[in-house]
Amino acid sequence: MALEDLVVWKAVWELRYPPAASLFDLRGKIADQWYRTQQFDHWNIDRNQVLLHDEDKTSIFLIHYRRMVFAVERPNIANFCQKAANVSGWTAEILKIRQVERIGFRLYLGFERDSFEIVYNAMLKKLFKLDDHDWEVFGGRPRDIGFPITLELGDKKANFRMGPTTKSQLADILESNIYKNELPEAAFLIDFDIFQDNPSFRRRNHKADISTFLQDSAKIIEGMSNNIMNHFEGFKDG
Repeated sequence: MALEDLVVWKAVWELRYPPAASLFDLRGKIADQWYRTQQFDHWNIDRNQVLLHDEDKTSIFLIHYRRMVFAVERPNIANFCQKAANVSGWTAEILKIRQVERIGFRLYLGFERDSFEIVYNAMLKKLFKLDDHDWEVFGGRPRDIGFPITLELGDKKANFRMGPTTKSQLADILESNIYKNELPEAAFLIDFDIFQDNPSFRRRNHKADISTFLQDSAKIIEGMSNNIMNHFEGFKDG
């Protein structure tokens, strides 16, 4: 099984750093830079941050004195990685970020299914080989089910979660309303958050380091998601 029924519902890039006092003198310059060049329709300058977003809030770029967050709904992953590296790389350099405490790339991947119950039953059967007597220890079968684990991936780690989801649960992931009408009634969801603490970034080339991390992480997520869907037959048979 390939990932032909995959929908990438949301991508999030985050970069954390020690307090950057330089932000307070550069808020206007940062807002003007990305408002003019990256087609953000709106900007807001607050006491501790700058926020840019498009008309429907499907794309958001937050620059806080402790972190940056770039998030896009229904993204093309390659385009997302390129734009995230552009906006956060330039901004990190103008803020003179000398130390990066944490970087993270998170994808919400959805696979439409006929019902919540099909995914629920398939996961019970394939991942939790417990009979009704076993479940009695917990007071009976659970109403919902998930599979959260933390992974070691070389110099990276990942918080990984998968499970059945409903339309309303998917809607909670999205900031805007524009895509909520397209949500399926039920889906199998993979929530994949790859991160690295205290990465060794080159001080004068944040953009290149960010781009490398994003592209490498995207390959890991795609490969592992494909392996999961093939091995467990997409959790289609409940």
